Amino acid sequence: MSAIEMGALDYNKDISQHSKSDIINHYLLDQATDLQDKFDKEEDGIEEAEYNKGVDNLFSTASTLYLRDKKDWDAQIKLTVERSAELKQNFSSSVEESIEALDEKYPDFGDDEKNSIKNHLEKKDILGMFYSPDGTVTKEAAKLLAFMLYGEAEVERQAEKSASRASSQATQEVVTRADKKPKKAGSGNQENNKKQIADALKIFDGVLPTGNPFSNALQLEEKKS
Repeated sequence: MSAIEMGALDYNKDISQHSKSDIINHYLLDQATDLQDKFDKEEDGIEEAEYNKGVDNLFSTASTLYLRDKKDWDAQIKLTVERSAELKQNFSSSVEESIEALDEKYPDFGDDEKNSIKNHLEKKDILGMFYSPDGTVTKEAAKLLAFMLYGEAEVERQAEKSASRASSQATQEVVTRADKKPKKAGSGNQENNKKQIADALKIFDGVLPTGNPFSNALQLEEKKS
């Protein structure tokens, strides 16, 4: 840990690493000045032995004050280090929880895309996706923001719209073609509706390195069906 100073003294140091004068002058400067003045007087001044005794007494008092402040300072440093470690752990956990939530919502989301997202979250460089170093907005900023704000809602809206349309058209076919051999309910319409959803999702292509994972997920669903 780098030296941290509180006032004119470094409280990361043991008291033995400071000079007596530094300790005394920090806490008892006025008393030290008065003692020095008495010793410097040519007449009625104090003797060296008395002066040295006075310095020792001042140092003893100042040392008690230093050790008190060092104890408080060490406690602050410990608390700061513990808090920093706690914040770091909480941040790491929040990233993992966010990725897990994404995986639960979109299980077909590719590993490459998830790793890319996790990397951005861990580096805290989200703003770098929207702003260039010179402060201007990146070309992909609006698309990214649109995806962030409205992507999920748009996917759900298109899905609901297509499902409703498929149901209505299937019902109409039953009514108007009752005399013909029944078709698999809404099969052609479902394919058409899937295409409409895929077309709507194309606005999000290019958001992530390997393309639009929502479109990829839709393609997987089509293969399953």
